[in-house]
Amino acid sequence: PRQGGWRASISYESDRGARAGVASLQVTRDHRIPMRDSVLSETREAKAIELRRGNFLFVEGHPTELWHVQERLLEHEVEVFKITFTPDLPVGVFTVPTAIASYGSKKKPLRRGGMKK
Repeated sequence: PRQGGWRASISYESDRGARAGVASLQVTRDHRIPMRDSVLSETREAKAIELRRGNFLFVEGHPTELWHVQERLLEHEVEVFKITFTPDLPVGVFTVPTAIASYGSKKKPLRRGGMKK
C-alpha cells in the first residue's frame, strides 16, 4: 500500500429504496469509481471528483442513481492508504455504521423449590 495525507474528501449517497436502504461512501478526489452516465449507458471508470448527481454507481452489483454528492475540506490532514488489487477489478466497499450500546435481556433469577414428599 502507498501512504499519503489528504485534506479533501468526497462523500456519495445512493438510494435503492426498500431493497438496500441507503449506501454511502467517503473517498479522496482521485478515487476510481465504476459508473454509468445513465442506466442504459456503458460502464466506465471515473475519478470521484467527476461524479455528478444523476450518474449511476453500483450498489451490490446493481446500477443505482446517485442522488447526493458533497465535497468537503477536512479541518486537518488524514492518513490515507492506497491499495492495489490484482486483477484490477472493482470490489464492494462499505463503512461500518455507528453503533449504539445496548444490553441483552436481564437474566431471570433461578428459582429452586423444595421437592414435595
